[in-house]
This record gives sequence, structure tokens and C-alpha cells, in this order.
Amino acid sequence: MMNFKDVSLPESTLSAFERLIGSGTFPHSTLLTGNDEGKLKTVADELASALVCENKDAPCGVCSHCIKSMKNVHPDIKTVSPREKRKSVNMEECREMIMDTFVLPNEAQRKIYIIMSAQTLDEKVQNALLKILEEPPEYVYFILLCTNPSAMLGTVMSRVSTFSVGNGEEDEADEEAKKIALELVSALQSINEIDLIRATVPLDRDRKLVKKTMESFKSLVNTAFKARQGFGRDETGLSGRFTGEELMNLNNSADEIISACDRNANEKLLITLISASLRRSIGG
Repeated sequence: MMNFKDVSLPESTLSAFERLIGSGTFPHSTLLTGNDEGKLKTVADELASALVCENKDAPCGVCSHCIKSMKNVHPDIKTVSPREKRKSVNMEECREMIMDTFVLPNEAQRKIYIIMSAQTLDEKVQNALLKILEEPPEYVYFILLCTNPSAMLGTVMSRVSTFSVGNGEEDEADEEAKKIALELVSALQSINEIDLIRATVPLDRDRKLVKKTMESFKSLVNTAFKARQGFGRDETGLSGRFTGEELMNLNNSADEIISACDRNANEKLLITLISASLRRSIGG
């Protein structure tokens, strides 16, 4: 049983972690999202412990790997953060990490890289990560910590499995956003304009909920895009309903709407933009 040290996680996220760790199918490239980087790091540390632990009930908490992990001295768990008081990991540090991934683990069967503040990575660094995120050595796992998923490139998001660790008092709003995002997905598949308009009704005059919903929607689209490429499973049906190009268009539309939220666009215009932009993405 995983122990997140009094950190509360959404039930769906916790059950997913336990299932993936228990079955040995945890994704090699993962993005953890939430508004508290301290909480993100706590969750990442526990996941890293579970990945290096070699006992059945990982993390067991008593093996040498778990003990070193808890003391933050395990040689195969590496935290990647900016040096010299910079705000973001730069290209040189990114290349050093990539080169290090091809060095075999010291003690465990796996190596884990926890990348702090992924939302601060500039476009060049994110692009440099694409290949290694998509095809890492079989023993390498990346866990990116991100407080602002909209800052990540769509090409990066399509190569990682995204999990929300929740935002404390905002957990309920996050769950509502996920529900509305799923309704948007369903409406798009029906290609019925009325269904799409109905799905946007709960977003009226709530810019914050619009942004959360589009972030959840973007995550669903990226999961579908990866499934079309043979990575992971899509439970929404989007991967079978739309082409890769249409899914990328939907991802870009989500980015457009999120940017409009950040610019404080008029709430009613946001609702109109959602319907028009999403329909345009699939040729509607």
C-alpha cells in the first residue's frame, strides 16, 4: 500500500498509481499536476521509492532501496532542478540529464528523474526532451512536476501520462472540470451542435472553471493522441473517432481558450469560443 505521508490525493489518481505500480506498468514518462509543488514533490518521491523497490508490495519501506530513498540518498533517484539560482532548467542541464539516462543504474533495476517546475522549461528545452520522453531506455522513468499544464507544449503532453494530485480545497472544482470535459468529448463525438452548447452551460460566467475544464479536456485529447500512436489506452473513444491531425487541432483549440482565460476575455465570449473553436478543429 502506498503511503503519501498525509498527502490527500483524488481517489482516481491514488487507485491508478496503485494499479500501475502493482502491475509493473507504470508509465516511463509522467506529468504530475497541481498547484503546490511541495505536494507534487512528496508524491513524486513516493512513486520513485515504489519504482526502485524490488519487493512485491512496493514501496515496502524496509528494503535498502526504500531506506535510501526515504533518506534522499538513493543514487538512482535524481532530482533535476535549476542550478545557480536560475528559475528554470537550461539546455546544458537538460543535455547532461539526457546523457546520464544512458548510464546503467547503480544499484536498482531502474533510474528515476524527477524534473522540478516543468512549467518553467522554455520551448527549446521542451523540444530537446521530446525524443527521450517518447523512447527512454527501458530502465528510465521521468516524473515531471508541473503547476501550470497549459505552459507545456502539446508535443510534450502527447508523450507523457498526466495525473492530477489535486489542489486541496480546489479538488471539488477539479472533479467538476473533469466531468464537464468528458461531456464536451461526448458532444464532439455526436457532432450535434446542441449537445456541445448544452455541455458548455455549466461554464457560464466562471472563467476559472473554463480554464480548468479546458486543461482537463486537453489531457483527454493528448491521451487519445498517444493511443493512436500505440502508447497507452484511450477510454474516451476520441482516438477512434478523430484523426491525429484533428486531435492536434483540438489540443491547439484548448490552448487558445486557456490563453483567452489568462487574458481575462469576456465570459460569454469564452463560451462562444469553446463551441466555435472545437467544432472548427474537427471540420464542423
